[in-house]
Amino acid sequence: MYIYVQETTLVVNHDKNELQQDGDAGGMDTGITRKSGQTLFFPSLDEVKSISDTLSAKTLIPVYHTFDDPGVSPASAYEALRGTYGFLLESIEGNERNARYSVIGTGLLMHITADPDMHITGKYNPAEELEGRGVSAELLNDLLRCIEYQSPDIPGYAGGLAGYFSYDLALKTLEVACIEEKPREFPLAEFMMPEAYVVFDHVQGSITILRFLFGEDVKDIESGYVAALKQISSMEKIISNALPSEKTERPSSSETGSGLRSEYTSAVTENEFEELVRAAKEYILNGDIFQAVISKRCAVSYENDPFLLYRQMRRLNPSPYMYFMDFSDKQVIGASPEMLIKVQDRQITSVPIAGTRKRGKDPREDTELEKELLADKKECAEHLMLVDLSRNDIGRVSRYGSVRVTGFMSVEKFSHVQHIVSTVEGILADNKTSLDAFMSCFPAGTVSGAPKIRAMQIINELEPTSRGLYAGAVGYLGFNGNLDFAILIRTVVVKDKTAYFQSGAGIVADSDPASEFTESENKAASMKAAIESAGEIA
Repeated sequence: MYIYVQETTLVVNHDKNELQQDGDAGGMDTGITRKSGQTLFFPSLDEVKSISDTLSAKTLIPVYHTFDDPGVSPASAYEALRGTYGFLLESIEGNERNARYSVIGTGLLMHITADPDMHITGKYNPAEELEGRGVSAELLNDLLRCIEYQSPDIPGYAGGLAGYFSYDLALKTLEVACIEEKPREFPLAEFMMPEAYVVFDHVQGSITILRFLFGEDVKDIESGYVAALKQISSMEKIISNALPSEKTERPSSSETGSGLRSEYTSAVTENEFEELVRAAKEYILNGDIFQAVISKRCAVSYENDPFLLYRQMRRLNPSPYMYFMDFSDKQVIGASPEMLIKVQDRQITSVPIAGTRKRGKDPREDTELEKELLADKKECAEHLMLVDLSRNDIGRVSRYGSVRVTGFMSVEKFSHVQHIVSTVEGILADNKTSLDAFMSCFPAGTVSGAPKIRAMQIINELEPTSRGLYAGAVGYLGFNGNLDFAILIRTVVVKDKTAYFQSGAGIVADSDPASEFTESENKAASMKAAIESAGEIA
C-alpha cells in the first residue's frame, strides 16, 4: 500500500529553539539547538497530523532532511554511526548510473530470515500471518504488500529491505532435482530494515537522512515527530564530525596477495579441483550442458574488526558494488563487479560479464590486452551464450517485444581486471513484480552455467559443500517497487571468528584443468589480500 502526500517545508529555528511551520511564530520545544541557521525537514508536522488518524500501526511515515555533504566518505560516516545491526552500500568505480548513490542503514526495525521458513523479529512486524511459510517470490511479494508506506518524493533510495539471497535458495525455488541436499551453514535469505537511512548523492553533493514514524509514533504523533527530528539532527552532527573522505588508491604489487600469514583451508585440493573440472568437461562432451562454473570454498581464522576488512577491500579492490552488512552474528563483506538485476520504474536491466584479462602495466599494454580479449573466440562465444541466457531470463517477465541488448561486448575496466560486458534491458510486464523479475534471473548464468537447471544439478553433484552465499545475490528491495542486486562474488563472510570466501571458474569443452584452477586462485587473490592487510590473522 503506497500513500502519497504532498511534502511541505518544516523549519526548525535553532536560535529560538522552537519548531515553526510556514512562518508561524508559535511552536513547541524541540530540544534541538544550534548557534545559527535553519534545518528543513519533510513532510511538515501539520501534514503528518492530517493523515495520522487514517493510518494504522503498520504504516511507515518517512521524515527526512537533506544537507550539503561536508566531505565525509560513506565508510567514515557508517563507522561513526555503527551499531549492532546495519549496512553500507557503495559504488567506488563505475558510470554515474551505478556510482551516484551510497546508502547507510543503522539500527534495526525488522530482521527477516528464511531457512527455509520465514521468521520476522524486531520492533516492526507488519506480517505476522506470513511467518512459517517457505520462502518464495510469492511470499516476499505478500510481505512487501503488508508494509504500508508513504513514499517520499526524493531521488534514489527511499527505504526498503537490504540483505542477501543465498545460492542455495535457487535450488529450492527452481525445484532443482539434486542427488543430495547438503548441510547449510547460512540462511537461504536474510534481510534487515533499519531505523534510519543515510543516502549520499555524489552527483548533487548532498546527504539525506531518513527516519520512519510508525506504531507508537502514530499514537502520539507530536512526540514521535520531535523524536525523529532529534535523531536526524544528532545523526547529521555525527556525520559532520566524522573523518574526511579518504582517497581510494590502487594498491602496489606488494599489497595484492603475496606472503600468507595464516593457513588457509580449502574444501578441495588443487588436484581435486582439477578432477572436478575434468568431470564437468565429461558432462559437456556428453551434451548435458554447454558450460558450468565450478568453485571451491576457503576459510581462515579472522579475529579482527570485520569493518576493517571492508575498508581494506574497498582500498585494494574498488568495485561497482561494495557492501558491508552486519547481521550481528555474521558480517557480509564484498566488492562485486557484476550486477545481477536492477529494476527501476519497471525498467529491467541486467549486465552479464564474461571474459577476463588482467589490467596492463601501462596504457599501451592495457590496450593490447583488451584487443587480445576481444579476439579470443572462446571468451567471446562464452559471453554470447550468457547474453542469450540473460535475454531469455528477462524475456519471461517482460512485455512482449520490449527486450533489447542495448550494449554489446564492450570492455569495462576495473582496478585489477578488464571484462567483456553487455547490457540487456526490458520493460516489466503489467502482471509481474520486480521480485518476479529477480527470481527469473536468479541465479546468474555467469556463476551457474547453461542450461541453468542442469548445470546447477551437476554443480551440486560435484562440489563437496553447499555454496551458501557464494553466487547468490546481495542488494536491496525498495518499498517503491525498485530493486538492485549484485552477484555475490568477491565476498567474504565473517562468522564465529572465521572468514569464508569462495571463487570459481567457468568450464567449457576446451578448458584446461590447471588453467581453471589458476583462474579460481586469481579471483580469490583480492579477498586474501584484504584479509591479510586487515592484520592480526590468528
